[in-house]
Amino acid sequence: MNRKLNKRLAALCLSVMCLILVVTACGRDDGFRTTSAPGNDSSWDFVGGGFVAEQHATTGRPPGNVSMAPPMADMPVNAPDASPSFGAGNQYGSAGDVTWQDVYGQNERHVIRRAFVHMENEVFDSTVEALRAVAPAVNGYIESEALTGTGTRRFTIVLRVPVATFDYALRRIETLGTVIHQNQSAEDVTDQFYDLVGNLETRRIEEERILDLIDRASDIHELLALEARLSNVRQMIASYLAQLNQMAGLISYSTITVTLTEYNPFQPAVGLSLGERIGGAFGDSVDGTVGALQGIVVFLAGAVIPLALLSIVGLVIWRIVKAVKKRAVYP
Repeated sequence: MNRKLNKRLAALCLSVMCLILVVTACGRDDGFRTTSAPGNDSSWDFVGGGFVAEQHATTGRPPGNVSMAPPMADMPVNAPDASPSFGAGNQYGSAGDVTWQDVYGQNERHVIRRAFVHMENEVFDSTVEALRAVAPAVNGYIESEALTGTGTRRFTIVLRVPVATFDYALRRIETLGTVIHQNQSAEDVTDQFYDLVGNLETRRIEEERILDLIDRASDIHELLALEARLSNVRQMIASYLAQLNQMAGLISYSTITVTLTEYNPFQPAVGLSLGERIGGAFGDSVDGTVGALQGIVVFLAGAVIPLALLSIVGLVIWRIVKAVKKRAVYP
């Protein structure tokens, strides 16, 4: 009789605990569950479309498609005539010799042309020298240049070429490597240029009138006021002249900015020293231990309620079993 009763009580306890575990499992919301479209990796969804675009841009070139830098000696002698001729035979210079009067007399639209070219080449040093020779070959000059990097080097050069040779110089640059990105712009500044010319002429007329008033001034206070006004007008004239001359230089000499990146598909992996390897292994050990402890804490935090319920149910069942056994022994 006692054995049958113990078996029934044990079966009852097992059924109750299974029911509690099933209810707990069904009611739990797994916060780590992720959904993604079939065939997509969740890591791609996490980083977003920017990584995909960058990956496409950097791998759009087939491997090994690197142009050799041809020597500048093969530049044809019938290159477009460069006008004006400032900078002929010079590598470095400026457009300071171009004045606004040189542009003012031209019966055409005044356009500032710019181009930005990003390219790469495996033959880095010879390509740098070829880029330096482009502008002087077309009566232009180098405005600035910079070389950065130790492993993968990058060379940036700003070329100023006469507007008549802009397209020719740009085509020449494109043959010196693999072009990754290029854009051009043309800004029509005709109206802005002639507005500045009109303001300049107005201030010069005002200057002449003030000088005439100064010659006829008889009062010291009036003379001081006229001289102060004259100083302001002359400052404005100097500002207009600087803007016009700068604009004339940009109109006469187009700007080409070239960024050359060294292409090296076979960069050797840099080996780690013994100290770095030991430090990395120790760091991995610490991270693994901390992660395991955190996992235990998270598990205990998530199981505290089911364990408490099981403890209560077990205590109640234990008391019931104890009471039944006591009655069976002492009826």
